[in-house]
Amino acid sequence: MANAKRKTRFNLFNNVGIYFIIIVPREMSCNVSSIGGGLNIAGVEGTHNFNSSGGSIYLENITGSTKAQSSGGRVKVINYEGNIHLNSSGGRVTIDQGQGNVYAYSSGGSVNLKNIHGDAEVGSSGGGVSVSGECSYVKATSSGGSVRVNISNLKKEL
Repeated sequence: MANAKRKTRFNLFNNVGIYFIIIVPREMSCNVSSIGGGLNIAGVEGTHNFNSSGGSIYLENITGSTKAQSSGGRVKVINYEGNIHLNSSGGRVTIDQGQGNVYAYSSGGSVNLKNIHGDAEVGSSGGGVSVSGECSYVKATSSGGSVRVNISNLKKEL
């Protein structure tokens, strides 16, 4: 566990920041949370749970079962393999290149899935929704914008 706290409430410079760089083996399940900042995670395999209540979440080259939730920013994923569950209440959700089933929802922005190979269930109450790739099942809903789907290999339902 890594934890950082101010020693006193008085701070002459309120813009003090801190960040951690944590290096783990590739085959490592991760449970990472941040209060007051974002997360940037890359290159891990396993079962993952990522939460940020003050910033965005950026994931790259993630393998396994993944859950990511941000209440203060966007969620962006590049190249995942496995089942992924994404939720943002503060911004948009985007995925570029994925192999596996996707659940993605945003109440603060759009949801854009590009080059998805698996089932997709997506929704937004704050913007539009777009899905492209080879999906056998797609459920796409939006109360805040348009819904665009451009897929091949539909076998179940749209």
